[in-house]
Formats: sequence, C-alpha cells, structure tokens
Amino acid sequence: MSDAEIDVDMPEQQIPAPNEQPEDPLPPSEGVDEDPEEDEPDEVVEMKIKEIVPDAEVFNDAEAQAPPKKARAKRPISDKQRAHLAKIRVKAAEAKKAKSKAKPKSAKKVYEEKVEDEHEEVDELPLEQKTEKIGSINLTPAELRQLQYEAIYGYDTHRKAEKAERRKKEAQEAHEKKTYQAISRAVNRPVDDDGWGVCFQ
Repeated sequence: MSDAEIDVDMPEQQIPAPNEQPEDPLPPSEGVDEDPEEDEPDEVVEMKIKEIVPDAEVFNDAEAQAPPKKARAKRPISDKQRAHLAKIRVKAAEAKKAKSKAKPKSAKKVYEEKVEDEHEEVDELPLEQKTEKIGSINLTPAELRQLQYEAIYGYDTHRKAEKAERRKKEAQEAHEKKTYQAISRAVNRPVDDDGWGVCFQ
C-alpha cells in the first residue's frame, strides 16, 4: 500500500430537526380539568387584631397554682455509721503516711531534714552545753551559723565577680580577634580581575 487512497463507505447519520417534538403517546383524558383551581372561588380570610396581655398577668396565676417545694429532711447519721467513718479516716491517714515514707526522697530533702534535726537537737540542749570552744573563741550555735552563712555568701559573691570578669575578658578577646581578621582580609586581599569574586569568599 503505497500512496493509494482508501475508500471507506460510512453510513450517514440522521440528524433530527431542531424543534420537532415527539408525539404524546397518551391520549388526552376525558372529564379531568387541567386547572381545578380556576373553578373554585378564593376564600376571604378576616384578620383580627389581638390585644397583647402583659407577662405579669399571664404568669401571676401560674405561681399561685404551682405546688410548694418540699424540703427533703436528711436522715441523721447513726452511731454505727459514725464509728465506721472514724475508722476509715484513721486507716486513710495511716495509708497516706506509709505511702509518703515509701516514696524515695531526693538528696536535697534528706539533707534538709538532717539539718533541721541537728538544729532541733542543739536548741534542746541547756545553755551551758551550747557553747562550743573553737581554739580560744567560745561561740554559740547561732553565731557559728551566722559565720557559716557569711562565708558561703562571700564565696558566692567572689565566684560571681570572677565569672563576670572572665566573660568580659572573653568578649574583649573575641572583639579584637574579629577586628584583626577583618583588617587582615582587607590588607591581604588578592587582586582579582573577576568582579564577582568578592561574592564567593
């Protein structure tokens, strides 16, 4: 099959005319009116204006008719019930104590409890036994505690001051290093013929 033309016989389709309506298969019914509403006359509805009654008058009778509410009297608790409730409360308190004792405590709480116990023991001693001899100085426990607090506070302030000084020194060194690098980059920049070479450094 070279350049030969192929003949194909195609059946022609029948295209219906645009405004043709198919015939109605049902014959018209006899004795049935198509518009039954046309024969009946319209009914006239009369509108009346009602008087508006205030709510107070409407609900006034309802309040008088409502039955009074009865207050339900509570039954008094018997002695047997009271004893049972007391018994349950005691059991609950014991269970709560056992649960708190069984719970592992943090090291901080254990230390605080130990310190409190020591302070209570020191406070319970008579005044003559309270003084401790440190070298040739006699100190009461309150004075000793005060000296300890002052020593701790002094150490903390000294440590914080050193830390602030160290941070200031590190910031100064970082600033100097940054300026040195910027200057060295500007001085030691290689000469490029490429105008875009600066973008990729």
